[in-house]
Amino acid sequence: MLANLQDIDEKLHMLERQLSDPELVGDQQRYREVVREHSLVAKLAELHAAYSVTCAQIRGNQELVHSEGEDPELVELARGEIAELKEKKERIEGEIREKEQARKEYEAAKAAGQRTGLVEQQRANLFTTSLANLAPGAMFSLGCRIEGRDRLEARLVAQDVEVGRDRPDHPLQ
Repeated sequence: MLANLQDIDEKLHMLERQLSDPELVGDQQRYREVVREHSLVAKLAELHAAYSVTCAQIRGNQELVHSEGEDPELVELARGEIAELKEKKERIEGEIREKEQARKEYEAAKAAGQRTGLVEQQRANLFTTSLANLAPGAMFSLGCRIEGRDRLEARLVAQDVEVGRDRPDHPLQ
Protein backbone atom coordinates (compact mmCIF):
# COMPACT_ATOMS: atom_id res chain seq x y z
CA MET A 1 0.00 0.00 0.00
CA LEU A 2 2.34 2.75 1.16
CA ALA A 3 5.88 2.70 -0.16
CA ASN A 4 8.71 2.44 2.35
CA LEU A 5 9.85 5.88 3.54
CA GLN A 6 13.46 4.73 3.59
CA ASP A 7 13.24 3.69 -0.09
CA ILE A 8 11.84 7.09 -1.00
CA ASP A 9 14.58 8.88 0.96
CA GLU A 10 17.24 6.76 -0.76
CA LYS A 11 15.77 7.58 -4.18
CA LEU A 12 15.67 11.27 -3.28
CA HIS A 13 19.35 11.22 -2.23
CA MET A 14 20.29 9.33 -5.42
CA LEU A 15 18.53 11.97 -7.54
CA GLU A 16 20.25 14.75 -5.60
CA ARG A 17 23.63 13.11 -6.30
CA GLN A 18 22.73 12.94 -9.99
CA LEU A 19 21.76 16.62 -10.00
CA SER A 20 25.14 17.53 -8.54
CA ASP A 21 26.94 15.66 -11.35
CA PRO A 22 28.39 18.27 -13.77
CA GLU A 23 28.08 15.84 -16.71
CA LEU A 24 24.30 15.74 -16.31
CA VAL A 25 24.00 19.42 -17.24
CA GLY A 26 25.50 18.57 -20.64
CA ASP A 27 22.55 16.28 -21.41
CA GLN A 28 19.65 18.74 -21.17
CA GLN A 29 16.93 16.17 -21.85
CA ARG A 30 18.20 13.84 -19.12
CA TYR A 31 18.72 16.83 -16.80
CA ARG A 32 15.06 17.88 -17.22
CA GLU A 33 13.93 14.30 -16.54
CA VAL A 34 16.00 14.09 -13.34
CA VAL A 35 14.77 17.51 -12.16
CA ARG A 36 11.15 16.51 -12.77
CA GLU A 37 11.58 13.15 -11.04
CA HIS A 38 13.35 14.85 -8.12
CA SER A 39 10.46 17.26 -7.60
CA LEU A 40 7.94 14.38 -7.67
CA VAL A 41 9.94 12.21 -5.27
CA ALA A 42 10.53 15.20 -2.97
CA LYS A 43 6.76 15.77 -2.76
CA LEU A 44 6.21 12.09 -1.96
CA ALA A 45 8.97 12.20 0.67
CA GLU A 46 7.28 15.25 2.21
CA LEU A 47 3.97 13.37 2.40
CA HIS A 48 5.66 10.33 3.95
CA ALA A 49 7.41 12.53 6.52
CA ALA A 50 4.08 14.13 7.46
CA TYR A 51 2.61 10.62 7.72
CA SER A 52 5.43 9.47 10.03
CA VAL A 53 5.10 12.53 12.27
CA THR A 54 1.33 12.06 12.49
CA CYS A 55 1.74 8.37 13.43
CA ALA A 56 4.27 9.32 16.12
CA GLN A 57 1.86 11.92 17.51
CA ILE A 58 -0.93 9.33 17.63
CA ARG A 59 1.33 6.89 19.50
CA GLY A 60 2.37 9.59 21.98
CA ASN A 61 -1.22 10.55 22.70
CA GLN A 62 -2.25 6.89 23.04
CA GLU A 63 0.53 6.35 25.60
CA LEU A 64 -0.73 9.37 27.52
CA VAL A 65 -4.32 8.07 27.47
CA HIS A 66 -3.24 4.63 28.75
CA SER A 67 -0.85 5.88 31.42
CA GLU A 68 -1.99 5.83 35.01
CA GLY A 69 -2.10 8.85 37.25
CA GLU A 70 -2.45 11.44 34.46
CA ASP A 71 -4.69 14.48 34.78
CA PRO A 72 -8.19 13.51 33.49
CA GLU A 73 -8.47 16.75 31.50
CA LEU A 74 -5.13 16.05 29.80
CA VAL A 75 -6.25 12.50 28.98
CA GLU A 76 -9.50 13.80 27.46
CA LEU A 77 -7.58 16.37 25.40
CA ALA A 78 -5.28 13.59 24.14
CA ARG A 79 -8.31 11.48 23.15
CA GLY A 80 -9.68 14.39 21.11
CA GLU A 81 -6.33 14.89 19.40
CA ILE A 82 -6.13 11.18 18.56
CA ALA A 83 -9.39 11.41 16.61
CA GLU A 84 -8.17 14.48 14.69
CA LEU A 85 -4.77 12.90 14.02
CA LYS A 86 -6.37 9.68 12.74
CA GLU A 87 -8.40 11.72 10.24
CA LYS A 88 -5.24 13.54 9.16
CA LYS A 89 -3.42 10.20 8.81
CA GLU A 90 -6.21 8.84 6.59
CA ARG A 91 -6.10 11.95 4.37
CA ILE A 92 -2.33 11.63 3.96
CA GLU A 93 -2.61 7.88 3.24
CA GLY A 94 -5.22 8.60 0.58
CA GLU A 95 -3.09 11.25 -1.08
CA ILE A 96 -0.02 8.99 -1.08
CA ARG A 97 -1.99 6.06 -2.52
CA GLU A 98 -3.54 8.29 -5.19
CA LYS A 99 -0.18 9.69 -6.31
CA GLU A 100 1.52 6.28 -6.32
CA GLN A 101 -1.35 4.67 -8.27
CA ALA A 102 -1.50 7.47 -10.85
CA ARG A 103 2.27 7.27 -11.39
CA LYS A 104 2.14 3.44 -11.75
CA GLU A 105 -0.69 3.63 -14.30
CA TYR A 106 1.14 6.31 -16.27
CA GLU A 107 4.42 4.36 -16.31
CA ALA A 108 2.64 1.13 -17.33
CA ALA A 109 0.81 2.84 -20.22
CA LYS A 110 4.02 4.59 -21.28
CA ALA A 111 5.95 1.30 -21.28
CA ALA A 112 3.16 -0.37 -23.29
CA GLY A 113 3.44 2.30 -25.98
CA GLN A 114 0.03 3.81 -25.29
CA ARG A 115 -0.64 7.52 -25.52
CA THR A 116 -0.89 8.69 -21.95
CA GLY A 117 -0.66 11.74 -19.76
CA LEU A 118 -0.27 12.58 -16.10
CA VAL A 119 -0.97 15.87 -14.34
CA GLU A 120 0.76 16.17 -10.96
CA GLN A 121 0.60 18.90 -8.35
CA GLN A 122 3.98 20.14 -7.22
CA ARG A 123 2.79 22.90 -4.90
CA ALA A 124 -0.51 24.61 -4.14
CA ASN A 125 -0.53 26.45 -7.47
CA LEU A 126 2.04 24.58 -9.60
CA PHE A 127 1.18 21.58 -11.75
CA THR A 128 3.24 19.58 -14.23
CA THR A 129 1.96 17.56 -17.14
CA SER A 130 3.79 14.49 -18.46
CA LEU A 131 2.82 13.11 -21.86
CA ALA A 132 4.10 9.94 -23.49
CA ASN A 133 3.92 8.29 -26.90
CA LEU A 134 2.50 11.21 -28.86
CA ALA A 135 3.39 11.28 -32.53
CA PRO A 136 5.48 14.20 -33.81
CA GLY A 137 3.16 17.08 -34.63
CA ALA A 138 0.38 15.67 -32.47
CA MET A 139 -1.85 18.11 -30.67
CA PHE A 140 -3.55 17.66 -27.34
CA SER A 141 -6.00 19.63 -25.30
CA LEU A 142 -6.57 19.34 -21.59
CA GLY A 143 -9.77 20.42 -19.92
CA CYS A 144 -9.63 20.80 -16.16
CA ARG A 145 -11.19 22.39 -13.12
CA ILE A 146 -9.90 23.47 -9.74
CA GLU A 147 -11.42 21.72 -6.72
CA GLY A 148 -10.98 22.67 -3.09
CA ARG A 149 -12.22 25.03 -0.45
CA ASP A 150 -9.31 27.44 -0.69
CA ARG A 151 -6.07 28.07 -2.57
CA LEU A 152 -4.01 25.84 -0.27
CA GLU A 153 -6.25 22.81 -0.78
CA ALA A 154 -6.92 23.27 -4.49
CA ARG A 155 -6.53 20.26 -6.79
CA LEU A 156 -6.43 20.33 -10.55
CA VAL A 157 -8.75 17.66 -11.90
CA ALA A 158 -8.37 16.62 -15.53
CA GLN A 159 -11.78 16.37 -17.12
CA ASP A 160 -10.98 15.77 -20.74
CA VAL A 161 -7.83 14.97 -22.64
CA GLU A 162 -8.00 14.82 -26.42
CA VAL A 163 -5.10 14.04 -28.71
CA GLY A 164 -5.25 14.80 -32.41
CA ARG A 165 -3.17 16.00 -35.33
CA ASP A 166 -2.08 19.62 -35.49
CA ARG A 167 -4.22 21.38 -38.09
CA PRO A 168 -3.57 24.77 -39.74
CA ASP A 169 -6.95 26.05 -38.52
CA HIS A 170 -6.13 24.94 -34.93
CA PRO A 171 -2.41 25.62 -34.39
CA LEU A 172 -0.66 24.08 -31.42
CA GLN A 173 -0.26 26.75 -28.74
